[in-house]
Amino acid sequence: MHSKVKRSVKFTCFSLAVLLVAGLIAGCAANLPCPVGEDQATQARAKCLAAEKQLQEANARIAELEAQIQSRQATIQELEAKKAELEAAMAPAK
Repeated sequence: MHSKVKRSVKFTCFSLAVLLVAGLIAGCAANLPCPVGEDQATQARAKCLAAEKQLQEANARIAELEAQIQSRQATIQELEAKKAELEAAMAPAK
């Protein structure tokens, strides 16, 4: 009876291995061609390129606006410093 159990276990392991290999082969071989037409793919590529161009333009605009913000913040700081100087100069005159 012990040999029957061993034989059953070996057969089960072998069957599982065969099923695993068959499943892997079937999974790898099941890649079917894309059902999308060439014109649709071309249109999608064109839209993608247009979106990338818009993204680049938006990033450039962001960089410009950030530079403007930094410039204006520097101007504000200069004006605040000048205001403080003028207030300090006027304080003893009172």
